[in-house]
Amino acid sequence: MKVLDQIGAIIDRICKHIIVYLLAVITIVLFIQVVARFAFNTGTFWTDELARFSMIWLVFLGAAIATRDRSLINIDILESTFPSWKKGLHIFQLLVSIVFFALLLKVGWETMGLVAAQRSPNMGVSMSIVYASIPVAMIISIYFAIVRVFYKGNSGGENT
Repeated sequence: MKVLDQIGAIIDRICKHIIVYLLAVITIVLFIQVVARFAFNTGTFWTDELARFSMIWLVFLGAAIATRDRSLINIDILESTFPSWKKGLHIFQLLVSIVFFALLLKVGWETMGLVAAQRSPNMGVSMSIVYASIPVAMIISIYFAIVRVFYKGNSGGENT
């Protein structure tokens, strides 16, 4: 199982680097837009779109990382009420999450196919690139959840 954890660490590191890069892109692009608007009384046509698409990727990759770190929102009333059920509830939550991620993966993949011919209005980028964020992030989330079920599922749910 150490190999699975090492692969997870590599995926985690790559995703975090991409997230940092996307955040930098958003910051720079929006700064350019603000300067162009207020200093030169003009605007750029592509900055809003690039910032929006970067934010979409950032959010979905962030959700995948949050799956690994167990940082996603969690309702723990049953865990608090019945502490002895904590391990079983943790595994049940992960299994429900895997089903949810699989459904999102399916919908995201189908949506990618539907929008493959569409281009973004300003940048001319294929919209399937934007919608690819959903299946990519869901594959990563499923991987992290499966590793948690089989490898860390016996930990009772603490962050490791």
